[in-house]
Amino acid sequence: MRDVTAGQVRVRVEAAAINPVDYKKPTIPVASRWLASDGAVVGIDVSGTIEEVGVAVTGFDVGDAVFGFASGSLAQYAICDSGKIAHKPHALSHVDAATLPTAAVTGYQGLRDNGLKAGDQLLVLGASGGCGLAGVAIGKAMGAVVTGVCSSRNEAVVVSAGADRVVDYTKPETLASLRDFDMVYDTVTGSGTPSDPNYELQLRAALKAEKPYVALNAGASDWLRVLLSKITGLRRRLQRPFYDLVLTDQNGTDLEVLGKWAADGRLRLPVDKTFIFDAPSVTEAFDRLHSRRTVGKLVFVMAT
Repeated sequence: MRDVTAGQVRVRVEAAAINPVDYKKPTIPVASRWLASDGAVVGIDVSGTIEEVGVAVTGFDVGDAVFGFASGSLAQYAICDSGKIAHKPHALSHVDAATLPTAAVTGYQGLRDNGLKAGDQLLVLGASGGCGLAGVAIGKAMGAVVTGVCSSRNEAVVVSAGADRVVDYTKPETLASLRDFDMVYDTVTGSGTPSDPNYELQLRAALKAEKPYVALNAGASDWLRVLLSKITGLRRRLQRPFYDLVLTDQNGTDLEVLGKWAADGRLRLPVDKTFIFDAPSVTEAFDRLHSRRTVGKLVFVMAT
């Protein structure tokens, strides 16, 4: 078992969620060496109970229920930097808390940092996936009018997350007619399937003039820009005009905000399926994640 350093905590894992980034890191153009996990155990999103606290940690004690980002969450115990976790609200289950870190923090930062405000028209692409549902729910919590793009069979779950309107992506004439949005949040383009179109080419036209196109994936040139912007702090200057490729800033402050929203009912990410933690279930869960047909999050519940 790894030692806990001064600024870390050891968490007994109660629930852990998986994300596409857990299998995509080595394939991200240019960026794989920067984004690779520092441990052999996969998984980032975690909720559990603190078992050990580093000597420099403040604000957390043994026995506290927390959620956040871990270096390998698919295990009985996970190591977390104390700046990348938050206290889990009592009203929030460990399963629901585990859905939040990657998808919700990414969505929150992407929408907030690009100026989404109450009354804005937000278009979310891939609205029925984990990140898309987070974009829908967070956009609604921020007061936006949300249009989700997904398959018609997933309309109900996208509406339940907060969408005011759902557009079927299989109807190109409807997509082509979309106009007057204040922001596009694209969770699909560059997501790893060759059949996926580059929606930016088509849906830039859906934006009002000088409004942002916010994306979670991109080609090599945009990844290089965002990594250089991360290193230099020149996020706006180095990326293309009115375009933002979001690289998640893992921090406890944003987790705390989202935890409160989830606890008071403003934010809830649907769970596609929960799994016990054993080898067959891990295989099944990653196969399901690879299929890109999940509707919501995939969460492991650890045996107690």
